[in-house]
Amino acid sequence: MGKIVKLAMLLTLAGASPAVAGSPCPPSKFQPPYPWFISEPMSGDKYADVYLDIDKAGRAINCRLGRSNLYGDEGFFICNAFKEQWRTSPRANDRAVGPPPANLPPNSPIKATVHRQFISYGDKHAKAEREARKKFFLDHPEERPDCYPDAD
Repeated sequence: MGKIVKLAMLLTLAGASPAVAGSPCPPSKFQPPYPWFISEPMSGDKYADVYLDIDKAGRAINCRLGRSNLYGDEGFFICNAFKEQWRTSPRANDRAVGPPPANLPPNSPIKATVHRQFISYGDKHAKAEREARKKFFLDHPEERPDCYPDAD
């Protein structure tokens, strides 16, 4: 008899928990980057302009850094991370942009250079985005914060 009472209490608690009782998230009208996103670097952030040479499959084969405030070997590790883990869609040979490389049909993949930005938030930036996120949900009570990813 004691096991049945314990089981009933456990099921009652589980049914009352917010995780179980919460309704699924509706389709969002906001997509990344979310309205609380702050794209400009702030003091304390680490940043770099990253230039990647990509092959015909969209894999990074070479990496160079432009404007940055990275220190020591940080740039080396950032470039290695891009070369090992980052992929993009292959670039198409587009005759409208300029003369195509010799003997390549239109829209065939070509080697190209792409630009990406690396940014690692400092404490000031992370705090500013947390506050902007909090203000967004106060201004939009119809939106549920649990339906959006949280950076923390």
